[in-house]
Amino acid sequence: MSLHPFLASLGFDKPADIDAVERRVLEVVKEHLQKVSTSFDEAEVKREEAWLRDIHVRYFQYTLEWVMEEARQNKGSPNAEAVKLKKQARDVMTDLQKHMIEFSCCYMHINRFMTLLRDEMRIEEQRLGISVSKETKWTSDAGAMMARYRTQKRLMVESADRMKKSKPLLDALEGPFETLRQSIGRMYGGDKVETLQRSVIAALRTKDFARARRALDEIANGKKKIDEAEQLLTAGRTIIDTCEQYQDLFVSDEDRLFLKSSETDQAYNVYMRELRKIKAFLAKYYMPYMQYKLEVLLHLKDKLLVIGSIESQMTLYRRLLTGFARPLADIKEMRAYESEVLDKIKYLLGTQFQEVPVILARARETVSEFRTGADEFRDIEKMDTSEISANEDGETAVGL
Repeated sequence: MSLHPFLASLGFDKPADIDAVERRVLEVVKEHLQKVSTSFDEAEVKREEAWLRDIHVRYFQYTLEWVMEEARQNKGSPNAEAVKLKKQARDVMTDLQKHMIEFSCCYMHINRFMTLLRDEMRIEEQRLGISVSKETKWTSDAGAMMARYRTQKRLMVESADRMKKSKPLLDALEGPFETLRQSIGRMYGGDKVETLQRSVIAALRTKDFARARRALDEIANGKKKIDEAEQLLTAGRTIIDTCEQYQDLFVSDEDRLFLKSSETDQAYNVYMRELRKIKAFLAKYYMPYMQYKLEVLLHLKDKLLVIGSIESQMTLYRRLLTGFARPLADIKEMRAYESEVLDKIKYLLGTQFQEVPVILARARETVSEFRTGADEFRDIEKMDTSEISANEDGETAVGL
């Protein structure tokens, strides 16, 4: 008689009883779980999950052949109660097999996630020369602050970038602004400059460009000095056109336009000060945050193991098959099979096994959050948050 291919694949050189096959399957499964737990290669992880699913399927196929062989050797006329229990066993068998596979895959991923997070924490501790502080604990308040800071950081980086891009454009407007002031002074006298240009400036601040053009025309048409009026209009139109074209770049957090680079410099410095606060917060809570995410995975693993272990599920599955394949000879044996095997399987299928995909999804989310947090820290860690020298005396040049 030739050796069954499944047994040969497990390293057997002769037929073995079902208990020995189960033990060997558990051995090779644990070997692969240990191997994949330290893998950073996602392609390898996918291959290992495929292997894990495949060996379960082949094991289940082998056990069904074993059931058929056992049934042939134990022919007889079981009583009606035994027939009823065997039908129940047949009804739950496929679902149990499916959930055993999902449980094993979930266990594989959580085990791997925990190993990878520990490794990444160790690498960061060595890189930073620090360890998890026992005084600083991650709390729900810190979590809310982290979420808020992430949003603030993104917005402030975007705004600071706008301020840097605005600077050369606003520097280029200093000449037209000076020409505007000088033209008004020559047309109306120096004491009228601030008053007359205020209407143009106020309209620009609020992005009312039509009103700014009307105000400019009124100034130009108020005196019959054609040369001065032309210079005034040329300078004013350059200012207005530039502000209208780059309004999304010049806009402040209050939805008003900056009109000179000293203003954008000051705004940039405010953003840098706020980013330094975020940087300090992340530096303080970075390692506690990583430790917290690892503890979440530990909790999820505990929740998973409430359902049982891979070993206990294999044992339960074997007991299901044994009762299905062999006679249930007396009432005591039938009651034990019903209460200790069938009822337990039905309970698992109806309750705890339903948690497995939820646990796995939460574990994946936890790892994603862990890596997002690490990326956020490393991103702001290398960010230059130094301030720039603002031109504090440039305010009066625009006439505010």
